[in-house]
Amino acid sequence: MGRNTEKPVTLADVYRILRRDDVSFVICHLRGVSGWWHPDGTIEIDPRSELLLVLLHECVHELRPNWSEKACDDAAKKILCKMTQRQIGNLLRKFASRI
Repeated sequence: MGRNTEKPVTLADVYRILRRDDVSFVICHLRGVSGWWHPDGTIEIDPRSELLLVLLHECVHELRPNWSEKACDDAAKKILCKMTQRQIGNLLRKFASRI
């Protein structure tokens, strides 16, 4: 399924992922990748990575599991570029409360 046929992912969608009990977040050192989304709802993020961008990218994977890496990258970057400092702070606080 192509990215053009689906509704774009928004910051509100990402917040919904952070509120879901069936999604878990793990901080761990990964080899060769900055983050990893598992179909069971586990999202692993390497703390040495660009944390916010990787968090957004992996949440996009959770929302759109059929999207390619490039499509998830593009969506994550688009969300990040539109975020205010306040939204960034709120998102990071919400993420921190889940790990």
